[in-house]
Amino acid sequence: MSDEPEMTATDVENLNKLLDLNSSRAVGKLTDLAASWGLGGLHTELAEVLGGLRAPDRPEAATRLSAALQAYLDEFGPRGVVGTADTYRDHA
Repeated sequence: MSDEPEMTATDVENLNKLLDLNSSRAVGKLTDLAASWGLGGLHTELAEVLGGLRAPDRPEAATRLSAALQAYLDEFGPRGVVGTADTYRDHA
């Protein structure tokens, strides 16, 4: 038998609340990064450069970077994020 006490239903509920809070803060930090780094603006500029090239002339690394930036912004921030986090993030 273990000497560690078992978690009560209240302990489990409180732990779940803490995990939810940590998760929402982590997403907030990732969203802040997108704004602080200007990833939306970088993605827009990169897309414009790539759009001006014929498909065979587009560097594979740049094409993959553009796709990765778009995926990041789709998940963690609105499209076209170019300012700082405080200008758009919902702090409610």
